Amino acid sequence: MIMPPRGWFRIAPFALAIGLAASLASAATFMVDSTGDESDADLTDGICRTALGTCTLRAAIEQANALAGVDTIAFNIPGAGVHSITPSSPLPELTDDAGITIDGYTQPGSSPNTLTIGDNAVLTIELDGTNAGQSANGLVIQGLSATVRGLVVNRFAFSGIWIAGGFGHQVSGCFLGTDPVGKVAMGNRVGLRIDLSGQLAAPAASTTSVVVVGGSAAAARNLISGNLSAGLAASSATNSLIQNNYVGTDSSGTSALSNQGGGISLLGSNITVGGAPLLGPGGGLGRANVVSGNIGSGILISGGPSRISGNLVGTDATGTFPLPNGTGIQGVRSFGDFIFDNVISGNSFYGIRLSSIGASVEANYIGTDLSGTNTLGNALDGVAVGGNSVRVFVGNRNVIAFNGGSGISVGFSGTDASNDNLISRNSIHDNGGLGIDLGNDGVTANDDCDLSRGPNLLQNYPVLNNAVSSSGTCTVDGSLNSAPNTQFYLEFFSNTRCSPSGYGEGETFIGSTFVMTDGSCKANVQATFPTSLAPGSFITSTATDPAGNTSEFSACLPVVTSESFYTVTPCRVADTRNPAGPYGGPPLTPAADRAFVVAGQCGIPPDARAVAFNFAVTQPSVSGDLQVFPGGTPLPAPATVYYSAGQTRAKNSIFALGLAGDIGTHVDQAAGTVHLVIDVTGYFR
Repeated sequence: MIMPPRGWFRIAPFALAIGLAASLASAATFMVDSTGDESDADLTDGICRTALGTCTLRAAIEQANALAGVDTIAFNIPGAGVHSITPSSPLPELTDDAGITIDGYTQPGSSPNTLTIGDNAVLTIELDGTNAGQSANGLVIQGLSATVRGLVVNRFAFSGIWIAGGFGHQVSGCFLGTDPVGKVAMGNRVGLRIDLSGQLAAPAASTTSVVVVGGSAAAARNLISGNLSAGLAASSATNSLIQNNYVGTDSSGTSALSNQGGGISLLGSNITVGGAPLLGPGGGLGRANVVSGNIGSGILISGGPSRISGNLVGTDATGTFPLPNGTGIQGVRSFGDFIFDNVISGNSFYGIRLSSIGASVEANYIGTDLSGTNTLGNALDGVAVGGNSVRVFVGNRNVIAFNGGSGISVGFSGTDASNDNLISRNSIHDNGGLGIDLGNDGVTANDDCDLSRGPNLLQNYPVLNNAVSSSGTCTVDGSLNSAPNTQFYLEFFSNTRCSPSGYGEGETFIGSTFVMTDGSCKANVQATFPTSLAPGSFITSTATDPAGNTSEFSACLPVVTSESFYTVTPCRVADTRNPAGPYGGPPLTPAADRAFVVAGQCGIPPDARAVAFNFAVTQPSVSGDLQVFPGGTPLPAPATVYYSAGQTRAKNSIFALGLAGDIGTHVDQAAGTVHLVIDVTGYFR
């Protein structure tokens, strides 16, 4: 059984200096020439030689541990093809603090990968753990500055490689958990384990990374697949870098070779998975981890903060075809994680699912291919934030599209206390559910003064009355009903189509504004943006309170494209106090919505797209509100006009007309009736 890291006290900086000085005096290379497993015959002579006169891997490790200085273990085993080393018991731990390199590429016939996509490495040194014992690891690193490259390590009961101490290590160009061709699963329990929990002395300040797994060069790519648990499990692995590896695929990067317990599992702080640009100018596939095809999560984060950037998670190595994990990236009780510049698509459950504090999700493609335009949706929500998550930011140019569930959900249920989660400036479109869903239960109705509680405090969304695009600008007006005497941040989006729900989504961000509610919880909204919108497009909006609680999307509103506003002599279209008829009585009641055809009346032409109205309510029998909306569109909330019993109230508004040239009205009051008077003063055409 492997004990806690031996000699952890040796890694203090003064001891490191002594070790480096010694390495200059006594570096050695040990040439393995046998697949045998015999020990070294004499550890005092500095020569790798067993009683049989050969140099085995076991004997070479023993000599490297015994001899001061930087050591290299190379290979020159006679014969062509793959040479399998099958230890009959665990190999010695690597404890040399001066540094040691085990280089399988020194074996004649071996060669590292040269491909940007795929892995054509030829590996001819295989470390087979079949007979090593029920508690065996392949290689255990406890010293400093160890490099392992060009090995196949498979079928060990515990880890293929376990980094248990020290820092300055690198694992590159290895196949961990597969056959030497990288096509058949021959799993270790864990492919690569990084666990420095027994290391008490801190790394030297000049050390960039405790461990580098992979690296920027094509030759550094590891294949970590086919393992019985996680492909790579890192705990207490501060400042480690995991870059340019295939985790869960075969060597081509286009077929699954699953790790059964997930791809990469992180427990620690300041771990970077990826780190090189993938999307946008200067990006590319050459340094991306491909974490795909795994059972369970592609990347599981606990603890933190960690940085997940520049990876393909759930796609093949081209970023164009699905190769699903269960969930792409999952955060469980994590904090401060930064998920940036990834493609997270094609997964069997969620793209990202977080139970986190202070995570940021920025500039990812979630549900699309590498181009950001073609469908490659995750089966459920693109991003799911819940489990009492707080201060999660989802914004800054994420494209969240084509997912089977919602684009973003906040709260795994309506009682989930996930609050202060800001959603801003994303492109969210063509998802199966809502663009943003608070409570994971469909459209949440607004309530007066926003007194309800739930995910993101069930923040009310704006109500948009009119959107007119004319002469290079778009003017939007509406209202917001929310907490009183509070400033809110509103974002506006254009959409090529309206969500089937009638609410959202938010395809293209066009601008933002701030509004201030008054003591009665109401704020008027009017904003003009320097953009022209195409006929047939839709406008939606979100509202965010000062704590960062973002609402669902508003009901989508058709854009009126008009070059001119035409006035008409003020004219009364309807008055329900008049005798019964299409524009007269009876008064409005809460039991029946009513539509009024405006086009063709009072000088409003049949092709008018929007009309300037004055609405007046009078003689209400009880308190209530009136909602007005383009005919045939979803019922908005909150109301256009609020009133008390016996009160007369009026409001000027611009509304788009429905396809029949009409507006719809809805009364919300406990009982009784109210009269409505509709006047017009102009129209857009």
